[in-house]
Amino acid sequence: MKDFFEPNEEFEDLHKEWEEIEDLFDLNEFIEHEADGMEVEYTIIEDSES
Repeated sequence: MKDFFEPNEEFEDLHKEWEEIEDLFDLNEFIEHEADGMEVEYTIIEDSES
């Protein structure tokens, strides 16, 4: 799933942050940061049934 959100090559400054993503919660934080205050199109939630 992480690869889907990999920044394009033109956004080199985001690659360092992207490489530090270790789990879905990190990915969620990255997506929110990348949105820069705009509405986030994706929501990652924890499945409470697991």
